[in-house]
Amino acid sequence: MLTLNNSQDYINEINIFESQISRIPIASNKQSAQIMLQEIKNQVSSINEGHASNNDGNIDPHTLRDNVVKLQKLRYDLTVFLKGT
Repeated sequence: MLTLNNSQDYINEINIFESQISRIPIASNKQSAQIMLQEIKNQVSSINEGHASNNDGNIDPHTLRDNVVKLQKLRYDLTVFLKGT
């Protein structure tokens, strides 16, 4: 089964984020970026669980859509944050 966290685009983006975060010299900024990255990973896990085959077709589209919107916002926020550091 194809999952979001196994897609090459996701893996590449996470690697880029981790690389950029590792170069942040200010500890508080680095911690904030790491928290945002962890939230991204959590949203991806939630999306994958929502689409998992063991849910017997019980997908809540509203919850999954909320997760997708949150993921998009977190990715944007982290990108902007990293550009500013």
